[in-house]
Amino acid sequence: MKTSDQPLLEAKGIWKRMCKNPKYSMPYALADIARQCLGKSPTRQLRRGEFWALQDVSLTIDRGQVVGIIGHNGAGKSTLINILSGVLLPTAGSVRCRTQRVVTIDSGGGLNPIETGRENVLTQLALHGVPEEFLEEELSGVEEFADIGDFICAPVGTYSLGMRLRLAFSVYSRLNPDLFIIDEALGGGDDRFRNKFRRYMRNYIDTGGAMLLCSHEMLAIQSFCDQCLLLDHGQLIISGRPVEAIACYHDMARDRDKEMAQLKGGEPRANAKRDAHQCVIQSACLAAENGGLVLPGCAVIIEIDIAVSEEARDVCCGIEIGSGELVSLATLSVGYPEGSLSLQSPMTKLRCHIQSLPLAPGNYELRVALTIPNSAVTLALMGYNDPAVPFAVVPSMDTVGNLIRGRQNIVHITADWCIMHVNPEAAKID
Repeated sequence: MKTSDQPLLEAKGIWKRMCKNPKYSMPYALADIARQCLGKSPTRQLRRGEFWALQDVSLTIDRGQVVGIIGHNGAGKSTLINILSGVLLPTAGSVRCRTQRVVTIDSGGGLNPIETGRENVLTQLALHGVPEEFLEEELSGVEEFADIGDFICAPVGTYSLGMRLRLAFSVYSRLNPDLFIIDEALGGGDDRFRNKFRRYMRNYIDTGGAMLLCSHEMLAIQSFCDQCLLLDHGQLIISGRPVEAIACYHDMARDRDKEMAQLKGGEPRANAKRDAHQCVIQSACLAAENGGLVLPGCAVIIEIDIAVSEEARDVCCGIEIGSGELVSLATLSVGYPEGSLSLQSPMTKLRCHIQSLPLAPGNYELRVALTIPNSAVTLALMGYNDPAVPFAVVPSMDTVGNLIRGRQNIVHITADWCIMHVNPEAAKID
């Protein structure tokens, strides 16, 4: 929902030079400050010990838009985040933010470890401009959302990482900024709180909020983002649809693994039998057993084709069915917990038969994971870090189908009914 023709945040041609040698970093910083004070533009030449952390990166964020940033460790994601949030100055290029209502969330939560949770909340609210007369009211809202009990009175330094992020998320949920900048911070807290915050973020986006999301969690990028930037060694590789950027990211990761293997002389690693690239899930599909439409309560077949480079033993397979937006509805597994599956080269096909699919009409997603349960090693994934497999349950054109749609059911439960007529006289007890 865009309310202005001008972007909320606009970055043009960002370059950032950094020094990895501490011997030169201080003199270089002083020289750059001197040039800035004299009104001179910074040079674009690398000095001894320097490298380009970012090279000519541009992006825009509109109201109601979510832009993702992905890339391997050291790709320049956090550097770009720090420049956009004002922590660092770019060597060249410009950043323009058309709002002062910006909240940045990182993995530390931005909290003071010495202060108590309550003191941190009041400090953060005051720093973000909440009037003094509303502080106590907002504090109560934060305490209710965070749900950390008496720990609100304890120093934040005694909190776990999850508790720290829960408190930080709760503070920021009360601020309702125009723009959220989130750097690797969506994974904090337990599942219940994480889903609670993500539901808040979805509502925030739907009502016109904007977000810049930097994450290694591809499922979150895929679910939230309208646009995604892929960075590699400080360069912008692709800026487009999340599905395209994520696919390119995985291709680059595979190419990088091959290069590393070649540099090591092609020698197999000691744990090669547990390598995630030993198995590749080539396809997965859900279809009606009779070959027709997938209707509520019908029998369906799930087929999974797995390319296997060499035999993999002690494997289990999990199938997760969800409704999108990170909501999981059901998990099916085979070979768990003992790891009783054996995957044979060159191809293994798994088939799962569901006698009655318990889903109401709607659009759903299928995800597949192959793991070795006794070591928690993941062999292959589909739908977690890349696009999930979509399928649809079609409403039946009858009165029952109309009832299901009208009530907006999520599940469809088939049942056998038994009608018994009881003679009241015969049921009396003397």
